[in-house]
Amino acid sequence: MENLLSKEEIDAIVTGNHGNVFAVLGIHRDKGSKKVFIRAYNPFASTIEVLDIDDHSLGQMSKIDDRGFFQINFDKTENFYYKFRITNDKGNVYDAEDVYRFSSSIGDIDEYLFAQ
Repeated sequence: MENLLSKEEIDAIVTGNHGNVFAVLGIHRDKGSKKVFIRAYNPFASTIEVLDIDDHSLGQMSKIDDRGFFQINFDKTENFYYKFRITNDKGNVYDAEDVYRFSSSIGDIDEYLFAQ
């Protein structure tokens, strides 16, 4: 499995014009292999490491776009708990939850009402 995003889709995330960031960022399962991958966007991160529930490293994410787009691929086929250990562009290190790990709570009715 490799980066399956087009340049246009990455551009839409970076510029804030993507219509459904939950479909791109966070944890997902590849349609073909069923293996899990995680994507993140953090323009101020120099590195992002994925940690499990016990703070053990699951690996370093690859920077797939210099503007701060990261991805890591796993051999696992099921979703799992994870968080990030981020090193920012100033060298500071901190742990953070991935807000895109959770499903969107906006439903069809919400979208209808937002459009009104």
